[in-house]
Amino acid sequence: MPKKIQAIWDVFLSHSHEDAESVEFVAKRLEDDGKFQVWLDKWVLIPGKSWQRISSKA
Repeated sequence: MPKKIQAIWDVFLSHSHEDAESVEFVAKRLEDDGKFQVWLDKWVLIPGKSWQRISSKA
């Protein structure tokens, strides 16, 4: 029987650049109040690293 893969994040937030500030506010509320692990590009992506490998885990 295959093992279950445990996700690192509970929520993936996709947004346009124009909405970045509002989306970060929502992400903070989800983590603080809802106890969710949020994948937000600004928090997860590291400049110079492969974003494809990181985003495939989201």
